Amino acid sequence: MNKKLNSVKLEILKNFERQGDFAAAVNVHESFVSQVLRGRRKLNKEQALKWQRLLGCDARVLKVVKRDENS
Repeated sequence: MNKKLNSVKLEILKNFERQGDFAAAVNVHESFVSQVLRGRRKLNKEQALKWQRLLGCDARVLKVVKRDENS
């Protein structure tokens, strides 16, 4: 896990205590959160905005967002 994604993990734990609680809050499976944090999956724009609202960090800056095919 790179340093930027590690900071997201810390925000998750600070705000939700458990990764599973955060996954429930963003309505995804815990394994999806884990894959994003390990850099194996990327968020779409909608997911990134939800993560940003709940964690107070910009997921796009952390380069975990899929590029919009139309941009």
